[in-house]
Amino acid sequence: MAPLKRDYMPNLKKINVCIKARFGEKAEHT
Repeated sequence: MAPLKRDYMPNLKKINVCIKARFGEKAEHT
């Protein structure tokens, strides 16, 4: 489970950046 999580975390960060870019300041406040 640990290795899988390690592989998944960078993807999660990328998704988070995409969400932030889409919602802009709204995502920053959350």
